[in-house]
Amino acid sequence: MFRDFFSMDSPFVRFMAKIADFMILNLLFIISSLPIVTMGASITAMYDVLTRMDTKREVPAAYGFLKAFNSNFKKSTKLWLIVLAGVAFLGFDIYLMIAKVPAKLTAQVTLIIIFAVMLFVWIMVAGYAFVLQARMENPLGRTIKMSFALTLVHMIPNSIFTGIINLVPIVMLLMFTQLFLAIFPVWIFGGIPCLCYVNSKIYMKILKKYVPELDDDKEVAFKPLDLQEEVVETEEEVDG
Repeated sequence: MFRDFFSMDSPFVRFMAKIADFMILNLLFIISSLPIVTMGASITAMYDVLTRMDTKREVPAAYGFLKAFNSNFKKSTKLWLIVLAGVAFLGFDIYLMIAKVPAKLTAQVTLIIIFAVMLFVWIMVAGYAFVLQARMENPLGRTIKMSFALTLVHMIPNSIFTGIINLVPIVMLLMFTQLFLAIFPVWIFGGIPCLCYVNSKIYMKILKKYVPELDDDKEVAFKPLDLQEEVVETEEEVDG
């Protein structure tokens, strides 16, 4: 009985192996994100590894992360700077609106809500963009365009759910600082990859609807138009 419990194929050993992978990914993510400007490549690398987990193309966490980090560094850094610029612009607008609330209450609150919704949509788009960058070879502009399309087509409930998950660490840090610090060891020992793992399952389920080649036993090197055409068709069906 105990021999089966500790065998390499037992659920317990597979679960512990996954926890170890999360810890490795978390450590690599934190270290490679310290310069801030490299965080985009770190996010892409983490999603590259996580979207391959539990498939026939699963790779060792450290090897897969470092390989994806290097191969996606240039495009992911550009994507990260675009995402960061959007967050900074919308966040600063919200800050200005909050600062002026006493002057024109109704108008300012309306603007705050509008900018907050825009910021949330932008965060949802960014989530799709990094996964697309991790698993597909496309020009950056097309990646962002497809991310917008996927966000809108799958807004309820998938995009909203993944957007909320992406916001969990930030909201906890800014609004529930004591709770964030209380469970800080969780973030250090795998909390971020754990959240991204949940999102990766949702993202891949959506992407496989448009690109069946992303199945476990196949590799897709270049998909410049198929996803775009499928998303456009889906949008037309939704509108219809």
